[in-house]
Amino acid sequence: MANQYIQGFEIILFALVVLTLNVLDSVTTHLAFRQYPDKDLKAEGNPIMRWVMLKSRVLAEVFKHGGVLAFCIYLVTVNDINSLRLATLILGLAVINNTFIVVSRAITKRKVVTPFERLRRILHFPDKYTYAMTIVVLVGLALTIYVVVW
Repeated sequence: MANQYIQGFEIILFALVVLTLNVLDSVTTHLAFRQYPDKDLKAEGNPIMRWVMLKSRVLAEVFKHGGVLAFCIYLVTVNDINSLRLATLILGLAVINNTFIVVSRAITKRKVVTPFERLRRILHFPDKYTYAMTIVVLVGLALTIYVVVW
């Protein structure tokens, strides 16, 4: 009986961490755009979010936070702790990447190359595959950490 309460607490805790990381992702993205305003929002790595942000920034935030909230509610109701752990890792890596960009720009006072951009250049991927490569790297890192830690 006590084990069920601990597992339920862990699921809710991971859901709260995912929601917090989602807000941190939005804040760090906003800070990055404020440092170097970009009319076309090319700094946004996700093309779907870029398109929605170009239409309306408020709609983009509602769309993003609503989607993540619905995702968390669904995972809590089906008791899927593993998917919540994976979402925590992926959002955590996104926040770390955004924080790296904001801090690097603040220190160097110019645009910086993101870790994913550096990896793309090292692997000689064309520019049009940047988003696909970023997703592959994020999911690959998250799955690797997930397998090693849990």
